[in-house]
Amino acid sequence: MSVRGAIASHGFPAVLLCLTVSCAAPRHEPEVPAAADRIAQGFDVARRAYEQGEFAQARALYRQALMRARAIDDAALAADAAYNVAVSEIALQNYEAADRLLHQAAYDAARASTDIAE
Repeated sequence: MSVRGAIASHGFPAVLLCLTVSCAAPRHEPEVPAAADRIAQGFDVARRAYEQGEFAQARALYRQALMRARAIDDAALAADAAYNVAVSEIALQNYEAADRLLHQAAYDAARASTDIAE
């Protein structure tokens, strides 16, 4: 048997087997939706803390959400989180920090092509 004949007789089944196995493997879903869900849950907890007057706790929770939004590169969530951290900073009378965060929120909102009217 020639080399070409050996490759043809053994190569095709090997390629077919590889394709079959790769198609049968479970599809890998990105982690972003799970991370976005965790950020949304963090927003809920932070909002409750803010509504109860726990502004420092709300700030910490919103800041954590901001870091997570940046980690997954979600500009819309980052804009929302930066805005919420800024509101918490205002409640704590940290106006310079709030100003920086509002500029950051505007930048992220523009990057996400969302409405920055808020």
